[in-house]
Amino acid sequence: MVGTLTEETTGQIRVASRATVVEVVGPAGAGKTALSQALIQHNQALRLGPSIRRRRHWRLLLTNILWLMPAFLDLYRTRRRWLRVESKEIISLNTLHELVVRESKKGKSLILDQGPVYTLTYLHLRGNEGIKSGRLARWWEEAYRTWGQTLHTIVWLDAPDFILTQRIRSRQKSHEVKDYSDAAIHEFLQFYRGGYEEVIARMTAQNNRLRVLRFDTDRESVAQVSAKVLMELEGETNG
Repeated sequence: MVGTLTEETTGQIRVASRATVVEVVGPAGAGKTALSQALIQHNQALRLGPSIRRRRHWRLLLTNILWLMPAFLDLYRTRRRWLRVESKEIISLNTLHELVVRESKKGKSLILDQGPVYTLTYLHLRGNEGIKSGRLARWWEEAYRTWGQTLHTIVWLDAPDFILTQRIRSRQKSHEVKDYSDAAIHEFLQFYRGGYEEVIARMTAQNNRLRVLRFDTDRESVAQVSAKVLMELEGETNG
């Protein structure tokens, strides 16, 4: 098993330190889902991270709703609107952290697809500006700190814009920019790359042991990337 788990209580959020929690990130078409599946297939010690969509997690969700409600009400009074999508993502991310800590305490190594880096990037780039100020400003600081200390490795996948554009258009999976022009898709990809850069920089600033492994999936196959990631994880364990 890679790493160990220690825990400290900080308000409502518990910090999982040096557990084997890996998040796969990257722009659309980079191969995130394919790599996550390959890692799980080739190493039985790894499993897909917990899902908050299961009904049995309703108590955790309710706890986080109640804890965050004062900040949401303050935001409503300021903005005069209920930011439903942003509120849902914030609650979900807090709940996911609780679930990840629970699973890690059981000695399980986890792969996260659309985890904290993805969610924080989405909120940073596309969320209402109101969620970055007031009482929620502290939530952002806590999110960067706790997830920066919880994640063990970030695997960043990318490829040239024209390759990603071809993949987005050719796959059956729908995407909001699938029918856009090449230039618009390239702008979208750069937009998200910038967001990932900032979020990851803030996380690594909280934990200089958080590793970021970068791969070009145009130059290396999913199998090759999977083998390298597993070798890196195993190498650190042996070290």
